Amino acid sequence: MNSLQNSISSFRWPIAAFLALIVTDVTTKEWATQQGWSQLNTGVSFGLGAEYTSVGWILVTAVILVWLTVAWWRESDRWRWPLTWLIAGGFGNLLDRVVWGGVRDWIPLWHTGISNNAADWFIAIGLGWWFAVWYISGLPRS
Repeated sequence: MNSLQNSISSFRWPIAAFLALIVTDVTTKEWATQQGWSQLNTGVSFGLGAEYTSVGWILVTAVILVWLTVAWWRESDRWRWPLTWLIAGGFGNLLDRVVWGGVRDWIPLWHTGISNNAADWFIAIGLGWWFAVWYISGLPRS
């Protein structure tokens, strides 16, 4: 394989995973909304920052996603995979903020009174994976 084919190959599966994660998040949020199970969270994690405008959170999220996407393009596969999960989770919640004015949470966390959604889990998985890679191999170059 030449270098272009190698590059395309190294991006193919993370992009497919990104799309699958987005479809999963959007589909489950829509289903939960139709069931009447979702609640709108205008803040971030645990409803923090709900007093700030949705436009503010959209801008902050967009800037973070651009920064993560640049890192995604520049890094090797070992970093690209956890970044794929982080970006998918952030993008899924960004879509909700743009369309709904907040994030639709619907998965209750047992004995906490807190709900979240699939995108939040994708972010948590991506962060955990990123820290595991960092612990094993050191910080990325970018």
